[in-house]
Amino acid sequence: MTGVRRGLSLLEVILALAILAISMAAIGELIRMGTRAARQAEDLTRAQILCESKLSEIVAGVQTADPVSRLGFPAEPGWYYSVDLAPTDDQGVMALTVLVETNIDAPRPTAFSLTRWIPDPGIELADSQGQSSTQGGAAQGATQ
Repeated sequence: MTGVRRGLSLLEVILALAILAISMAAIGELIRMGTRAARQAEDLTRAQILCESKLSEIVAGVQTADPVSRLGFPAEPGWYYSVDLAPTDDQGVMALTVLVETNIDAPRPTAFSLTRWIPDPGIELADSQGQSSTQGGAAQGATQ
């Protein structure tokens, strides 16, 4: 007698549950990886914004371009910046580098740096002093 089968065998149920468990584990791992990548992207974005902000402050003259190492941001605890000013191959041009990083002891430290070429502040200062003394000499000569 061959009858119509009306149910699932135990083997089929166990196999379906195993496939479900494996797929749930894979999906859980993908969610964990996505969450970690989102946190890293958020930290990197914050580092980029802080770095660009500090570089703009220096270029605008709000802060001097003096080299500093690992100073903290008052509004952003746990974030530090370093400033480096190095000569380039071109005379009168300096490479201003700002590095922003989290605490090195953090589980996943984040760092970002920007470099911008700026006029050499030493040459710029010497030129402006030379021009003012030249202008002063011309003005004195005209009054005599």
